[in-house]
Amino acid sequence: MRNSQTEEPETRAESLLWKKLKNRALMGATFKKQCSINGYVVDFFCAEAGVIVEVDDAMHSYREENDSMREECFLGLGYTLVHVKNQAIHTGLNAVIENIVTLVRGRMG
Repeated sequence: MRNSQTEEPETRAESLLWKKLKNRALMGATFKKQCSINGYVVDFFCAEAGVIVEVDDAMHSYREENDSMREECFLGLGYTLVHVKNQAIHTGLNAVIENIVTLVRGRMG
């Protein structure tokens, strides 16, 4: 997760995932990229399902305390948050997509 003041450039993993999420390609759901929610920039957000997808890089472990506060914020707003590791996208993109589909389907009914 990113704070809107510290937005970072898109990673290759984010780019690969975005190709699968954009233009309603996933179950017709609309995903936004680099979306701001309560001052926090998230990687991908589907408002209609209330799903936030965060791609975690190697630096993620250094941000865990701050992530905890952000996650509480998102959960308080009723959103579901899923973390996906860069490596999982590179080695198993189809499985990542299947997990997101399951989550979105469950949230949209």
